Amino acid sequence: EMPLITVFCDTNIDPGEFLKRHPNAWAVLDRILFMDQVSYLESDEDITEMVDRFQDGVVLEMKEKLDLETIYELSELIVKPPSLITDRLLRMKCAQAIAEYRRQRQKLAKEGKIVGIVLPEISDRRVCFASQMVEVSAVLNGRTEAVIDDLNDVHYVLGTTDVERGIWAK
Repeated sequence: EMPLITVFCDTNIDPGEFLKRHPNAWAVLDRILFMDQVSYLESDEDITEMVDRFQDGVVLEMKEKLDLETIYELSELIVKPPSLITDRLLRMKCAQAIAEYRRQRQKLAKEGKIVGIVLPEISDRRVCFASQMVEVSAVLNGRTEAVIDDLNDVHYVLGTTDVERGIWAK
């Protein structure tokens, strides 16, 4: 038995365009926690470095490695109660910020000012994932209790574009 901890997906098809043709796929894409667009390398130096590494069989080695047991223990802090967000006011502020984010995002989307978004809206499921990001931030910062600064990292779950991330920052 092996617990599923992480899955990486990639596609050469714009998920937002795919959703326009297949709206029922929204339920699947909404379950992917982090989304981002990764572009091709552009500079001569970056492309040369990539080709050099490929030709030389060099792969990046992680400087620090975590064993599976440590990863499992860290994930237990986040996905199992009790929550690391013990301050009721912090939960309320998180909810208020997400509600305002939804409103601003919808407004800009209607005005055509958000281009290339993947997720047509922020579902209630994604809101719950976003609240977990507050806990992830706390753990990554060496704490077992979330603080207000941990709200800053919620954008990793809510936004897929720089515009969306900017809305969260405001």
